[in-house]
Order: sequence, then C-alpha cells, then structure tokens
Amino acid sequence: MSNDKKDASSDVILNDVNDHAEADNTNVSAAFARKLDFPLPEIFLTGFTQNIVAGLVCFCCPGMFNAMQGLGNAGGSDPAVSAAMNAALYGAFTVFGYFGGLLFNLLGNKLLMVLGGLTYCFYAISVYLWGEDESFAAMAITASAILGVGAGCLWTAQGAMTLSYSTEDKKGLFTAIFWIIFNLGGVTGGLITFFMNMGSDGAAGVNAATYFMFCGLMILGAVVALVLVVHPSKVIKADGQLVVFDKAASPVEEIKSVLKLFTNKYMLLLTPLIIQSNWFYTYEFGGINGNLFDAETRGLNSAIYWGMQMIGAYVVGALFLDAAFMGRRKRAMYGL
Repeated sequence: MSNDKKDASSDVILNDVNDHAEADNTNVSAAFARKLDFPLPEIFLTGFTQNIVAGLVCFCCPGMFNAMQGLGNAGGSDPAVSAAMNAALYGAFTVFGYFGGLLFNLLGNKLLMVLGGLTYCFYAISVYLWGEDESFAAMAITASAILGVGAGCLWTAQGAMTLSYSTEDKKGLFTAIFWIIFNLGGVTGGLITFFMNMGSDGAAGVNAATYFMFCGLMILGAVVALVLVVHPSKVIKADGQLVVFDKAASPVEEIKSVLKLFTNKYMLLLTPLIIQSNWFYTYEFGGINGNLFDAETRGLNSAIYWGMQMIGAYVVGALFLDAAFMGRRKRAMYGL
C-alpha cells in the first residue's frame, strides 16, 4: 500500500473515531471520561496496545498483590486476621464484581482502573502497618474490603478491554498476552521478596523495604492507567473497526439489567467454575507457603508459581482458544 493510501485510510479511521466520539458525548458520564484522556500517539489507540496497557496496570497492581499473597497470610504473622482480611476482600469483590459492569457503563474504563489501582496501594500500606503493630489489624481488614471494591472495578474494566479490543479470531491470544504480562508481576514481586530478604536467617516476616517497593509499583500502575488508558470510543481494532459498547442507560435501568443476570441459565451454570477459580488460593498461600517456608524462600516459591501460570496462559490462550480447527464449544471445554 502506498503512503498516500495509508494516509487516506488513516484519515478515514480518525474521522470515524471523531464522529464516534461526538455521538458518545451525548452521554454525560462518557463525555467526562473522555476528558480525562491524555493526547497520545496513534499507536496507543490500537486494541493490541491497549490490551498491553491493561496488562501493565495489572502487572503493577494485582500482580504485586499476588506476590504479597504468596508470602502467606499477606506477609503477616496472625492467620486469624489474615482470614478475616480475605473474607472482607472477597466478600466486597463478589458484590462489586457483579455490579462492575454497571460502573463500567457509567464511569468508563479509565476511572475504574485508576481508582481500583489506588486501592491496592492502600491495602499494601495497611498490611505493612499491621505487621509493625497489631493494633492496625482493624485497618488492614477495612483496607481489604476497600480493595475488594477496587478489584471488582479494575477487573471488570480489564475484562471488557481484553475481550472487546480483539478481533474474533484473536481473543485467546489477547487473553494470553494479558495474562502473561499480569503474572509477570507476580514473578517480579516474588523475586523482589527473594532478593530483598536474602540472608534473613529464617525470618518469618519480610522487611519494610519489600512493602515499600510493592507500594511504589502499585502507585505506578495507577499512574499508567491514568496516562495510557484511553476511552473505548477511541480504540481501533486490528481489522480497522471501532470498538462499540452499548450506551449507558440510567442508573436504575443499568441495575435492572445487571439483576437480570440472575435469571441467565448460562451464567448460573458457570457459577461453580467461577467459585473454584479462586477457592484454593487461601490454602495454598496461607497453609503451604505461609507455614512451610521462610520470608526468603516464600518469594522464590511464589515467583515459580506465577511463572507456571504464564506458561499455562500461553498454552491455553494462544494455542487452544484460537484454534481454527475446533469449534467454539470444543475450545471452551478444553479451556475449562
């Protein structure tokens, strides 16, 4: 293709983006979300790049959180407090994960990822303070509940971006790329723990510098979301098509739509699989890593654990879920 044709094609796409944006601005919340976008080069407006950006945000925020969880009892010494923290976190996560679609439609992806990312940092600070002084246990439990709210928002935005920004034949690849980058955060966090606590002579807890490193990376994740995540109406997929989401209705109508999911038999059938996907983490991290390893070796064990998830993500996502010789149902069954 000649440069003139490329330029013409680019102009058409950009005009479509502008027209789409103007139409989207009829929604007040969408218009506000668009105003938060920074001016970025065109490469950041592609679905592929935005999926990588989502991966980088989750590398820094949930990725470091996973590394902390890999320490066992979130790096603390009291398993009872840790259990209460997990109950508060996942209880709030359940509610706000379910209603995350409503918030996504009303507020947009950038706000959800920025605010969600900041809750990870607050959690890390609270866990550190609890480790230093047990009187901060209530703060740590409260921070866990707040993190559950933020995680529900962040993961809803990420899921919408990864699945909507890809073409139909590359959804598995997009998921694999995201999951590899995200789990690289857990690997990096585990290695940070390993090297920063090397020679700790069997100490049960990690040093303060480890938590400060986690907090810094989590803040970086929120900054990445603020600067690099763009409104979906600006994103162009690999086939040149624009990303289109249904316009947000009134909050009442959105709530009604979400509640209707309870009557969707396919969603209900997936519920047992959804529950088991996180069921084992408490026992693996608290019962195994927290009790059988010291601060140094927990980090190494955690890094290996998340590294294996990176391999699994590539095998299942890139090789199976996009396999053209299998129908969608068969691919889904293999994926499960």
